[in-house]
Amino acid sequence: MKMNRKRLYVLCGFVIAAFVYVHFMTQHSALTFFKAGIAGKLFNENSPETLNRYQERDSRQSDNTNKIDDRKRKTNVLETPGKNSVTRERKAHYLDVIPNVDRLGNRMFTYASRRGIADEINFVPILSRTDPILKLFEINLNKSVPTLNLQNNAIKHEINTGYYTEELMSPFIDKTTNITIRGHLQSWKYFQGIETDIRKEFTLKADIKARIKDIFNKLNISRRIKVGVHVRRGDFVKLKNEGYNVPSPSYFYKAMDMFRKRLTSPVFVMCSDDKKWIIDNLKVNDSFIVHESIEVDFGVLMSCDHSIISSGTFGWWSAYLTKGTSIYFSGFPAPPLLQYFNFPDYYPPDWIGFK
Repeated sequence: MKMNRKRLYVLCGFVIAAFVYVHFMTQHSALTFFKAGIAGKLFNENSPETLNRYQERDSRQSDNTNKIDDRKRKTNVLETPGKNSVTRERKAHYLDVIPNVDRLGNRMFTYASRRGIADEINFVPILSRTDPILKLFEINLNKSVPTLNLQNNAIKHEINTGYYTEELMSPFIDKTTNITIRGHLQSWKYFQGIETDIRKEFTLKADIKARIKDIFNKLNISRRIKVGVHVRRGDFVKLKNEGYNVPSPSYFYKAMDMFRKRLTSPVFVMCSDDKKWIIDNLKVNDSFIVHESIEVDFGVLMSCDHSIISSGTFGWWSAYLTKGTSIYFSGFPAPPLLQYFNFPDYYPPDWIGFK
């Protein structure tokens, strides 16, 4: 009897446990289905409320995307004329140069070097709308992008004024940012290979060409072989102890004699920032002095057939843009300025150096 009673108690326990389990599961399932029903009502993808919510979200995302795209267009897209004058867009990074000095010859170096460097590393060279060289030359460079405050900008530096800094032309240079180079960049090696482009872009404006033609006609030398002679004096005379050396009259006489031996009846067209010095020191019968604006003087020198230059970048560029023989004063620069220059980087190898 006792055994039967124990079995009865055990059986009752199982029955109660089973009832409790079934009741719990039934309630839990009902709650789950109830929640699912609520969720279905709240987040029914086909309900008008949900569709409106999706449309509002998509509209916000589209607005944000358009703002980002507009920002990219302003900072990283260049519009360039394609074939048949059709405008195309391409992503680009820009290269600018901030010169340490502001005179014409120095500006020409930074322009030409920025063109050469940008061409080598596949960047877009840019130029300020107010750059002084735009007054003198018919330059083609994109001027629609201002150079000030470039975003996402890396600053690079040259080794020295008259040294070729090969790292600036490296194919491994960071191409994820815009680049600004600070320096003089006074080496012909930066634009070696695009000389034709540089000479084409340094084409004189029409009004300056007309003035030069008028000068040559009045001097009656239009059909003569002309040798441009640049005589730099001015501030260089005061800075001689710093290495800004200027040549003596004997340098010019020696250079002119060489051209007289090689050419048939050349005439020497002289330009200087010190006209009186030329009159007092370079007394030759086959010469003419032109003393006008900086732009006209430069145009006269570069329009000659050959060149004799003294010191500085003004004369350097007038010689570079002529098509004939160029003689340079090998006494410039002198110590201590000489430490910032490497002659093979500064003077082209086909130029002739005299002292």
